[in-house]
Amino acid sequence: MKVGVYIHDGFTFEPREECPYYWGLDEYERYLDWLRYAGVEIVEACQQLGWYRYPTLPQELDRLRARQSLVGASHARDMAYWQILGANLNSRLPVDQAPPGQLDIRESDCTECPLEDGGFLRTAELGRYFARCFRGADAFEVFAGDWGGCGCGRCGVDQYARYVQYHAEHLAQEQPAAQVWANVWSISSWQKRSEGSAQSFGDDRWRKMWDDEIAFSQQFLAALDEAPPNVGVAFPLHHWYRGFCQRWYREDELPFWPTIELLEDLHRRGRPLLAWTHFIVENDPYHGRLWGTLSVRLRYLRQLCQMLAQAPFAAVMGNVYSARQALNLYAFTRFVRQPESSVEQVLSGFVDEVALPAGRALLFDLLVYLENRDPWHDDMPEYRRLPALPEAGLRVDQLRQGLDGLATQIRRDSPLLLNGPDNFVRTLSEALALSESG
Repeated sequence: MKVGVYIHDGFTFEPREECPYYWGLDEYERYLDWLRYAGVEIVEACQQLGWYRYPTLPQELDRLRARQSLVGASHARDMAYWQILGANLNSRLPVDQAPPGQLDIRESDCTECPLEDGGFLRTAELGRYFARCFRGADAFEVFAGDWGGCGCGRCGVDQYARYVQYHAEHLAQEQPAAQVWANVWSISSWQKRSEGSAQSFGDDRWRKMWDDEIAFSQQFLAALDEAPPNVGVAFPLHHWYRGFCQRWYREDELPFWPTIELLEDLHRRGRPLLAWTHFIVENDPYHGRLWGTLSVRLRYLRQLCQMLAQAPFAAVMGNVYSARQALNLYAFTRFVRQPESSVEQVLSGFVDEVALPAGRALLFDLLVYLENRDPWHDDMPEYRRLPALPEAGLRVDQLRQGLDGLATQIRRDSPLLLNGPDNFVRTLSEALALSESG
């Protein structure tokens, strides 16, 4: 099973030098070096939503050219490059303005109904344009939603299947060596929207959405034989690992979907399978306190990778929004390849990579302390929480004091710390403060 990451460059944050939204090719070249050193074999990107239109502004063209260069730059580092294609995406933001970050954009400004006034062909051809822009990519993923989907009440999963069919047929003609994936992420977006939809993270109507994700995915799979034979299926696996999904179920009702039996059946039928486990390496800004700080969740990365090892997945994709999550990324690639490794082994390996001998004990203790208090753990329902790592003798006051001089004990030449030792220690300090604030 190969391991990859989705590089999400749609959000804006400070400092800008750490934010992919603002990067050109030079910054991406360094980022690719970092990913490859960490063990990543596939990189994936998407024309972000406000920019999902035919480019006309100099800034748009420069941005697109830099990202087009990622195909060759990835191949030069012996990594595959994949490109995400939207379904009914079409940014209608003012054409004379560069789009803002994703948090400042409405989905309604970037999607349209495929059944209205030529909407299907208009949006499908836009996706085909971007596929041509990334000629030479090793794979293309056609996403069901988020963003995408239509809540008009007439559109359903059959409309998403139309996009999969369209792109599979054209890619077979124009880029026959490329794998095509149908990613069922947010496939329940293809249903009538109601005012009863969940809005906040505490809204228990989320349960319906998670149930619908299964039901609508099953609808798509029921008609999968109609899809071209070169189409594989990408599963988000929400119910396998995400606390934000699992928390809405009692222990006796949490569905393990897709089942191993289903995956094995699809595999026997010749369909390639992809695990698209977004959020396991890093959370996005919609999740409040989990965003932007160093996260340490090795117990849960290991648990997921042990489950993945039981299924016939060809690859697994995580996500990165910045280089802040060096530890999680390092652990992710190692647990994929050796899922029986202990958390302590992988943690020690990371510490040896980034710290000088004098700083290793303190850094190891800090990371154990943060692992046991990571917000990901708190997000899980009680019945899915894993036992804490041993921390006999750890004292938070000593850890806090040790942080003051820790940057001098971090290797300045470590390839795993793209942002350097000072910024790494800064994120450690922020994570520690978050754990103390509850």
